[in-house]
Amino acid sequence: MAGASAGGGRGRRAPGAPKRFTRGGKPRYGFFNYPRKQYTGFHRWVPSWRFLWWSFVLGVGLVIGALVVAYEMIDLPEPSDFAQAQTSTVYYSDGVTEMGTFGVQNRQIIDIADLPESVYQAVVAAEDRTFWENAGVDPRALARAFYNNLKGGERQGGSTITQQYIERYWVGQTTTSLMGKFKEAMLALKVTREKDKMEILNDYMNTIYFGRGAYGIQTAAEAYFHKNAVDLTTSEAAMLAGLIPAPSAYDPEQSLEEATRRWNYVLDGMVITGAIPSAERALLQFPEFFPYEVPDTYAGRQGYLLEMVRQELLGKAGLTDAEIGSLGLTITTTVDKALQDQMAAAVAAQLPEDAPAGLRVAVASVEPATGAIKMIYAGDDYMVRQQNAATQDIAQAGSTFKPITLAAALEKGVSLDQTFSGKSPIKIGDWNVRNSGNSQYGNITLLRATQSSVNTVYAQLNEQVGGQATYEAAIAAGIPVNANGLDTDLTNVLGTASVHAIDMARVYATFAAQGLRHNTYIVQSAVGADGAEVYSGRNDGVRVFKQDTMAELTYALTRVVEYGTGTAAQQLDRPVAGKTGTSEENKSAWFCGYTPQLATAVAFYQQGEAGEAVAISPFGEDNVIQGGGPPARMWVAVMEVGLAGQPVEEFPERPKDRNKPSSRPLESPTAPVTAEPSPSATASAEPSAEPSAEPSAEPSTTPTGEPSPPPPTGEPLPPAPTQSASPAAPTSAGGG
Repeated sequence: MAGASAGGGRGRRAPGAPKRFTRGGKPRYGFFNYPRKQYTGFHRWVPSWRFLWWSFVLGVGLVIGALVVAYEMIDLPEPSDFAQAQTSTVYYSDGVTEMGTFGVQNRQIIDIADLPESVYQAVVAAEDRTFWENAGVDPRALARAFYNNLKGGERQGGSTITQQYIERYWVGQTTTSLMGKFKEAMLALKVTREKDKMEILNDYMNTIYFGRGAYGIQTAAEAYFHKNAVDLTTSEAAMLAGLIPAPSAYDPEQSLEEATRRWNYVLDGMVITGAIPSAERALLQFPEFFPYEVPDTYAGRQGYLLEMVRQELLGKAGLTDAEIGSLGLTITTTVDKALQDQMAAAVAAQLPEDAPAGLRVAVASVEPATGAIKMIYAGDDYMVRQQNAATQDIAQAGSTFKPITLAAALEKGVSLDQTFSGKSPIKIGDWNVRNSGNSQYGNITLLRATQSSVNTVYAQLNEQVGGQATYEAAIAAGIPVNANGLDTDLTNVLGTASVHAIDMARVYATFAAQGLRHNTYIVQSAVGADGAEVYSGRNDGVRVFKQDTMAELTYALTRVVEYGTGTAAQQLDRPVAGKTGTSEENKSAWFCGYTPQLATAVAFYQQGEAGEAVAISPFGEDNVIQGGGPPARMWVAVMEVGLAGQPVEEFPERPKDRNKPSSRPLESPTAPVTAEPSPSATASAEPSAEPSAEPSAEPSTTPTGEPSPPPPTGEPLPPAPTQSASPAAPTSAGGG
């Protein structure tokens, strides 16, 4: 009975357990009594309601105490201590010669009390609809954002205006860690307690980034509407407020649809917060805006380089425009100022006064050992034409694509001594192919066919190795996977794909590096204000072709220069490997070549009045503009600049056992460890039966557009969309 009385029938007191009694004679086992001494077995480890209750109370007390201590220990910084935006400076490769700047602080401070109320109420409706009531943090917004992010919806941050103010202008960067968010919340609470709401909003609106280089509401009003902020209408204010989360994406000039969606969101919020009546909102229309006026820092040829730097930092470094223009970065590029200037002068010297209107020239030079862009000719003035000829315009590759098929064949064991019929025309399936000028060659070796750029032989070679093999080899060598017109059809050997000059420079740099492909880059390093490196384009590269294959390929391409269509390149007076290329109807003409130290691609193409691709009009001493003419001569002039003062280097010797035919299957290239797909904006998902050399009207997402990573060895790429060979397919697109 005593045991039942003590334990309430739920167990027995452990033998020998000490009894403690209250004045009423009932046993007492301590404050928490865990494990429970009066029980044995399972019940001993089951917490009592008293234990759970007091644990909860103690836990809450500890959390509150920690919050109070943290709140008291955090010092509110003075306004002068807040991280202010710093200009980022871009230098040429010497790290001393300045190329330009990002984020020259275009900021004018204005008292928002002087603004129409609708202007600052629009910002509140866009970014923090509980701003006037919350204590600096909004638990409901945080919970809503967390739930929405878990669902996979449009990502939301849940930060109040006060938190953004602290995050961007005191912390100096976006806060992601839990401890950082906790500290940010404590500061937000303290800021709200010690500062007036209008003061917080005033500081926020005078420093927030609105895009187009504009920091603060005053310069934003000037950039988008050419007026002062005090004159902004409700509709204009709503558009500007809608830009804040992603100024580039929501700029109406970039995406009117997205800008309109955000504009509607802000106006609806202004109705919800009571800033405007619904009747007024119904009458508002999306405002007229002015196009972006590129700052003078982009004037001239260096404007193209600066935009390439910006795009690389946006795409590969993952920075935002606001961060690029405000973190005070020291950015060193791969481009030598003296070489760049001399290269531009050499290009100009090769263009006679009678060059046709609409003629475009693109040049890209890449260091094979690193992938660094050493020189690039994209145009004369970015302010005149904001389209990079080397990284955004496209032109049909023509016969410069033949070495890609040759690389695929050599990997498969095909010998340069293998013979093919060089007669013209021939028919492969429904594809009628003929040589340039319908030249006849009889039975010739693959080496001779490469030297003379014989279309019919290369058509037969591609039939032997397969269009899929050429497709895979193109991607492995450096062609973006979604290049316009790139497919697995047999016609791909004649360069039916339209590519950028930087793409072909990357491909030939891969050849020069003996099969080691590097991602091309222009940013050597980007160092933050604290001295830490934020980003570098340097990469180790990945082997995509065997060294023996590349030595044999290089030998074949040296014969093109010594005896074939590229003899003009002999003027460089050092070992050269290269290939000419002329597209069907002479809409583009190329020369791509390399020495061990430098690979360069030169493209000529012409645009009509409407920007369409047209046949290149003859000029100078050339009756027909082909790859072995002006492009080859310009290539020599550019390479003389790039190689000045460098020693003459020889190519690797041919492997002695390469002339033994083999039937081993083509091996797919190995995927690079750091490969990053960078689709070109000019790429088309639907291949055309008649690829055009028309330059792209849209800028490339990443100016140095890297190819998508090929699969691991033994796992071929999935087939690309194919086009059936037909009489409409090119017959002589690959003429030299």
